[in-house]
Amino acid sequence: MKDDKQAEPGLASEQQDLTSRLAQAEQDLANQAEKYNKLFEQSNDGIYLHDLEGNIIDANKRAAEQLGYLQSEMMALKVFAIHPPEVMEQSKAAFAAIQKEGRVHFEITFKKKDGTLFPAEVSASMFELSGKTVVQGLVRDVSRRQEAEQERRQLEQQIQKAQKMESLGVLAGGIAHDFNNLLMGVLGNVDLALLDTAPESPATPRLRDIRTTAIRLSELTNQMLAYSGKGKFIVEPVDLSRMVSEMEHLLAVTTSKKVVIKYELIPDLPAVEADTSQLRQVIMNLISNAAEAIGSSSGVVSVRTGVADVDSKYLADTFLNDELEKGCYVFLEVSDTGCGMDTETREKIFDPFFSTKFAGRGLGLAAVIGIIRGHGGAIKVYSEPSRGSTFKVLLPCSEKQVPLADAKNRPINIAHGRGRVLVVDDEETVRAVARMMLEKLGFEVRTACDGQEAVELLETQEDLVDIVLLDLAMPRKDGVETFREIRRIHSDLPVILSSGYNEQDATSYFAGKGLAGFIQKPYEVQTLMQKLSAVLNQQE
Repeated sequence: MKDDKQAEPGLASEQQDLTSRLAQAEQDLANQAEKYNKLFEQSNDGIYLHDLEGNIIDANKRAAEQLGYLQSEMMALKVFAIHPPEVMEQSKAAFAAIQKEGRVHFEITFKKKDGTLFPAEVSASMFELSGKTVVQGLVRDVSRRQEAEQERRQLEQQIQKAQKMESLGVLAGGIAHDFNNLLMGVLGNVDLALLDTAPESPATPRLRDIRTTAIRLSELTNQMLAYSGKGKFIVEPVDLSRMVSEMEHLLAVTTSKKVVIKYELIPDLPAVEADTSQLRQVIMNLISNAAEAIGSSSGVVSVRTGVADVDSKYLADTFLNDELEKGCYVFLEVSDTGCGMDTETREKIFDPFFSTKFAGRGLGLAAVIGIIRGHGGAIKVYSEPSRGSTFKVLLPCSEKQVPLADAKNRPINIAHGRGRVLVVDDEETVRAVARMMLEKLGFEVRTACDGQEAVELLETQEDLVDIVLLDLAMPRKDGVETFREIRRIHSDLPVILSSGYNEQDATSYFAGKGLAGFIQKPYEVQTLMQKLSAVLNQQE
């Protein structure tokens, strides 16, 4: 009896310890359940559980928000009901993979209660819960990520297009410069030959034909400069409707008789600041292109002008979007009833020398896009196979007034000049032709083959010349270095820059430095006389 009484306190102690441990275990389980519930309900990802028959047995708040249901409504759904029909096979395949592998990760489209769709990443796993096999899915909405990736891809495509245009533009500009130097010899010699040939001579018509061809060749080089995006030469306020109207006769002559051109030109449009010769190239190119798209069949080309107030979203959808500012734009729209284009063709139409014809005909639409870009504009293209095409050019409105129609057609009176001219050019043909032109006009002429020779000549004979005709691109000393040295030797000596590049590009190196003028190669005798006379008269 004594021993039993001694054992009773030990037994009570063990029971108390067991009770304490059971209470602690229950508390641990409650803590674990609370932790799970917090993780479950506060997760940034949607979480749902479903059985092997696909019945959803639980879903957190985030899953219900993603799908637009109440949590209580989720329990009445099958897992296949939250996917659109087009991904049902994918959903079933994922379900089968979970049962086989126990854990899978995949991307799939979900369908909300209102029918809208969203893409998501799903991490799914299978485990036992309360003696029952269940599948748990963690759903992460990746809509924003996909949108960001799409924007990144679009930006990369724009950068690639811009780089492609820039590199081809540099090539085109260099070729145009060299070609203009060569044309200087052709056009200059023809002008001199016409001055020495009687009008009634049998050679005169042939010389004029050569001259016309040389001018057309110079227009081709202007297209190449336009493609480089640096093609504005003489910028002035232009009425687009008036310009198209003035070209109606020329367009009628140059297009097929089976093609009817219909005009819808809005009068008194706001002005656009443009180079008229380049803008004519755009009009001619687009209408010729539209007529050729119709082919040998009968068809209609519609030409419309107007003004539109466009927003950034509209401009962002134009070809080669250069982050143009929203606002007032004058538009030229050219539509045809021709064959139309598929997506692949539309993506290539602005590439240089691309053509759907048997043989391409030069820069074509590549020059158009270069001119439009150089004028701060945009172009939209609408086309489908067998449904024709529409090209819509947008140019920013200007507050300047368009000059009267006859203001720029006043005759220019040219007289022979007097003075001493130094011609500085590394091209022997250019020097020779320029010398003959100037001597024909009554000037005394000296020549230098590059900037170094010109500087040496002026240093030894400071009062040798009254005016310098200076080339821009030369070896040893280029035009910029030579101009700097000329100013050191003679601060007041007038210098006219001459280049195969356009005025904007060439004279940008001389801004604010007192350049007397600019003349672009190839130039004609009358143009040269006019430029020299203006500078010398100003000096006097």
